[in-house]
Amino acid sequence: MGRKHNNGCNKQAIRKDVLENIVLDNVISELNKPQVMNTIVKGLMQEQQRQMQCNTALNLLLKEKRSAENSIDNIMSAIENGGTSNTAMKRLRELENRIETLDKQIVIERSKVAVMLTEADIREFYAKALRLEPKMLVNYLVKDIVLFDDKIEIHYNSPITNCPDDKSGFSFCDKFVDMLVYSEYTVNYKPIRLIMYV
Repeated sequence: MGRKHNNGCNKQAIRKDVLENIVLDNVISELNKPQVMNTIVKGLMQEQQRQMQCNTALNLLLKEKRSAENSIDNIMSAIENGGTSNTAMKRLRELENRIETLDKQIVIERSKVAVMLTEADIREFYAKALRLEPKMLVNYLVKDIVLFDDKIEIHYNSPITNCPDDKSGFSFCDKFVDMLVYSEYTVNYKPIRLIMYV
């Protein structure tokens, strides 16, 4: 839906080629700046670390395994001190079976966590994109473009593929650019805010 279908959108129409040029020019120019690339790499490395720490299912499994191991240690201490009973042995077998099950679940959860990318992997992701043809570069790098009356937001694809929270990410560029605006009889430049997110 949109303006054509009268759903309440009052956004001024912008020519596709104008928007494409703004996006392409700024994507290429920003990613070729070493300080911008360093900001992106640092931010993605931090995001990747945060994702690893926020895997609550894995953390709960590890905590439960530690608890079961402590219980086994306590039972073993009691047995070493001369206390043996059928109940203790039964509980020991239950805990050992539980740890075996937990180990399998932990392996499954760890496999869900994306392989940690290195700084070199992240830099190569963007370097590869910059070597592509312009249309392919945009398809490879740009997830979406959101156009407002006063700003344009460009959301990039991330080399970190296992994002549990799609809204995670950060802004690495916030600046004003000149946008060509066509009115009925004139062509003007209008400054518009451009924000880029990974």
